[in-house]
Amino acid sequence: MSDLQIGLLALGALVVVCVLAFNKFQEVRARREATRHFSSGHEDVLLKPGAGEQEPVPAGAAPAPRAWVEPTWKEEAEPALEEDSPPMPADAGTPSRPAVNVLSPPVLDERIDFIAELQFVEPLLGSHLVMEIEKFAAARIIGCDGFNLAAAGWEGLDRDSVYEMARIGIQLSDRGGPLRADELEQFQQWVGEAAARLGAMIDWSGMQSPLTRAAELDAFCAEVDVQIGVNLVGVVPLPETKVRGLAEAAGFKREDDGVFRRRDEQGGEVLALRQSAPVAISLLYDVPRVPREAAAFGMMMHCARTMAKSLDARIVDDNGRLLDDSMQGTILSRLGTIHARMEAADMPAGGALAQRVFT
Repeated sequence: MSDLQIGLLALGALVVVCVLAFNKFQEVRARREATRHFSSGHEDVLLKPGAGEQEPVPAGAAPAPRAWVEPTWKEEAEPALEEDSPPMPADAGTPSRPAVNVLSPPVLDERIDFIAELQFVEPLLGSHLVMEIEKFAAARIIGCDGFNLAAAGWEGLDRDSVYEMARIGIQLSDRGGPLRADELEQFQQWVGEAAARLGAMIDWSGMQSPLTRAAELDAFCAEVDVQIGVNLVGVVPLPETKVRGLAEAAGFKREDDGVFRRRDEQGGEVLALRQSAPVAISLLYDVPRVPREAAAFGMMMHCARTMAKSLDARIVDDNGRLLDDSMQGTILSRLGTIHARMEAADMPAGGALAQRVFT
């Protein structure tokens, strides 16, 4: 073998070693970037013992806004528990009421609203009440409905209808926390002034303190307010065009805020997907806002497996850990418990009340 051949062989071997070293460097750097991006340091709410138990709040302390964490799972087991779940009734999201012929569903519900009922001295056009509500600046959701005499039931307020009775309510809790004393005082004062201007008598519904009811509702919601997320992390940056193609093939549509969402036939969000880093994408499932019968957990797992295979990506939790089957089983069990608790409270996941409270 000539010196030239030996030199060429040595040069070829050197090139192969350099390529392997560069690929290893890229992989290590990508993993460090993904770990740094997803690291949150929190405990998994669906995996820790005693999940759902609330710590007592000291008397007089201001309640903190609710927050949720993102538990995750491994991609491999089939989601039989979710997909085998019995379907929920079509009207599970609304409270049981006598059948009445109203023009539109009532806006308020005593389970989640503090309500003032107004009896007008003279029948009032709905638009006049709407104008009063628009004057009231409040961060908390304010709702209003009117009593339809012909149908003998409450309905969403119609600007062009005339009412002898109407209700105004303020929501007791949302993801920002329970109704505060100053918000309650401001609301009651405003209702009193509005009633005086409109010529109405006020009847405050409910015997229990609204602040007590707000705290109880918020404590319950905090126990079931969970968002499940899974992260797909590649070795090298994931091409945006390929991510978009895979997302659209899986039924997602990119919306104005840049997030891909998969929605049901009614337009409700079932899953969300976003490219959270050059080397990673995240799938999100907002448990209390999605109907149980949507089988969102199984749907998300299927999407995660399919996309991970196409992108040569790993499925990890927020701390960059690969997830095993036992963790998945625990999450499925806790997810079933959350759904059961919401249904027992007559606030099924994805229903009308849950959609309002978990905002």
